[in-house]
Amino acid sequence: MTRLLFVALIALPACAQSQGSWPSLAPRAIETTTAEVAGRTETPTPQVLTDVATRLNTASRDFDMLTTRWKTQADTTRIAVTAATGQPVSGDAWSNAQLELSRMEQLGNQIADLRDHLDHIAGDLAAAMPSNGAALLARTGSAIAKVEALRDEHKAAFDAANAALPPR
Repeated sequence: MTRLLFVALIALPACAQSQGSWPSLAPRAIETTTAEVAGRTETPTPQVLTDVATRLNTASRDFDMLTTRWKTQADTTRIAVTAATGQPVSGDAWSNAQLELSRMEQLGNQIADLRDHLDHIAGDLAAAMPSNGAALLARTGSAIAKVEALRDEHKAAFDAANAALPPR
């Protein structure tokens, strides 16, 4: 095993020097250093900023709708779990509570998807390096913080409801 590791470590630099069709480990053009990125003076087209702003507005509306749906589902789940407490496992009340927990979990997945979408928006904005995009970047950061707060609230409520429901 040690010999194999030694051979792999010796061969690894050769990948970066490869001129053939082998995958190269040399830095790609997109893999720039922070200093190189900071030195850019290009500004994005107004269309890039408009596209990012539109995507951010859509994400903000999605967040508002998701928050409303989550609050309703969290209340419904709490009521169902309370009704199932002390009831027989696999009874109607227990099954209903499990169903509501599943619905709540689906909303948690949608929260995670929205967080990923905001990461993409922030990444696209950062890739464009707009000197005039600071306000959009700040809005994106604020939106990410709100989604993370909802995600944390969801996790706490889901874990509490799940713990209160007797296992099968």
